[in-house]
Amino acid sequence: YIEETEPMGTGGALVIHKDRILDHADCVLILHADVCSSFPLLDLLRFHVEHNADCTIMTTTVDPNSSHNFGCLVPDNQTNELIHYTERPLTYVNNYINCGIYAFSPNMFARLVTAKNESRNAHVNADIHNRLNLPKGTKDYLSLERDVFRVLAGKKAIYLFKLNPAKDFWDQIKTPASALLCSQKYLQHYRLHDLSIYNRGNKRADITEKNVLIDPRAEIDPTAKIGPNCIIGEGVRIGPGVRISNSIILDGVSIDASACVLNSIIGWNSIIGSWSRVEGTLEKSPEGTERISILGVGVTVYPEVMIRNCSVLPYNKIHENVINDTIL
Repeated sequence: YIEETEPMGTGGALVIHKDRILDHADCVLILHADVCSSFPLLDLLRFHVEHNADCTIMTTTVDPNSSHNFGCLVPDNQTNELIHYTERPLTYVNNYINCGIYAFSPNMFARLVTAKNESRNAHVNADIHNRLNLPKGTKDYLSLERDVFRVLAGKKAIYLFKLNPAKDFWDQIKTPASALLCSQKYLQHYRLHDLSIYNRGNKRADITEKNVLIDPRAEIDPTAKIGPNCIIGEGVRIGPGVRISNSIILDGVSIDASACVLNSIIGWNSIIGSWSRVEGTLEKSPEGTERISILGVGVTVYPEVMIRNCSVLPYNKIHENVINDTIL
């Protein structure tokens, strides 16, 4: 890994470490860490080469009412060239958005160096510096979105690869609940397009509903019921009468008889006692995010205890009911 020692924006580190990143490569793939996707990278690379692009941005469409939350792209519908870019516009521009997945040719890195020098001069202006909310003293800061894509739009440098919604998907991972949503999308995608991942798992049609992936080393009582949309990790032990739905159960978890887990993520080696209930309601919090329950590593939930819409930090022991709380 290459670690940033100070905030550099989405492009600063690419400039500082460009020689290490390129290392004689013909093309570099850049992926934001807070997105989930089917990642059709071979298709993206083919498109990038065919268009002789300096940069290719993967794009998809969203509801026009939510497009202002993203970087919005305006393509040339004939050539797929990017002709206009604006980051989180105040008014409607387009519902094509930036997916945060790019292909860069070596020439794009030279363009980044030029953009960085130009943006450094611009950021000397305190008003611009404050408007962009740049930390003070960030001499190596560079925003791909504001300093590069916006400037290069319409200059035959950047092209847009449009995601095919019939076979591919994309979403953000911004909240704990979105991790469950993304898990559902992966399970559904593999169900429709690549069953091999299910075939390697524990095939327990007698106890599972739609979109359930079970590690073959998990131990599950035949009277348990699992699904839809569940992932069961290695070494998980699930007792009789257990019910699990829309949840991720990580390696080494033990769930005792008649317990119930709904809309939750259960951390490694946690123990859920018999007749306990761990659930998220998916109700909206005051901040507008959906509520789920998350147990950190090594959490113990004692028998007959209910946890609802809670985040529990590692190695806690929960003896009593807890609702809408964070357990430190």
